Amino acid sequence: MRGIDVSNWQQSIYLPAMPIDFAIAKASEGLGYRDPAYTRFASDCLEHSIPFGAYHFARENPPEQEARYFYSQIMDEIEYIIPVLDYETSNRDNVDWCERFMMEFHDYADVWPWLYISASRCGEYADSWIPDTCKLWLAGYPYPATEWTHTGCPYNCWPWNFDNMVMWQFTSSLILPGYNGRLDGNIAYINKEQWNAYAKGDDLEMVTDSDIERIAQRVWEYTYQHDGMHDTVIQDMQEIPDSECYSNRYNVLNLDYVNTVNANKKLDEIIELLRKIAE
Repeated sequence: MRGIDVSNWQQSIYLPAMPIDFAIAKASEGLGYRDPAYTRFASDCLEHSIPFGAYHFARENPPEQEARYFYSQIMDEIEYIIPVLDYETSNRDNVDWCERFMMEFHDYADVWPWLYISASRCGEYADSWIPDTCKLWLAGYPYPATEWTHTGCPYNCWPWNFDNMVMWQFTSSLILPGYNGRLDGNIAYINKEQWNAYAKGDDLEMVTDSDIERIAQRVWEYTYQHDGMHDTVIQDMQEIPDSECYSNRYNVLNLDYVNTVNANKKLDEIIELLRKIAE
């Protein structure tokens, strides 16, 4: 998805009229500052079902206090939006501060915030639990792009893997119709369903209806060369170690149905089973 992040510096923007898939707005900063444009940005996006996020610009106060303040500013929208810690202040190399902020916010909201940092700072989190728990919004500008990029992020995001690096801010020079100025441009490597799941805190499996239907269709179409060893999906899955999270609950996937008049019914059964597993 393609989107922008905004604050009161872009307060003239009417987000629902912009050619974007999502928006993230500044909500708060430090202790005591609420962005004056946040309420309108949030209501405009939520009213028009535009995936929305809110970020807190960190300062040098105790992290628990800042986390609680951020939560207090977005608590009315918390189940519909993605919270983000924008960590680029003077103590941005203080990983302990960041960990404490994330933990405190999660204790209040039951949602892990995303972390916004520049590409050059990723390595500082090598010994932290954050890369395995909190999604990364990476900032890195390889060139002053004025249009949407069509390439993947070129930066090394380690110790995050590319499943946890969910968004790339690739420019601060984006030009879009509907605004007379330069904008921060972002590419999100998730879809709308996944965005909404993250907002609700349901990000462990991230299995969406479209994922389920796609996987079920692939299973339904699956065929084997009959070599006497792998006559069915079941026989193959039983050879996969339990450590890879397969079990006999997949018995419903037996391919005996595929070439029968019950094929469509079997596809429905596969979809239903996968939905139960996702739950």
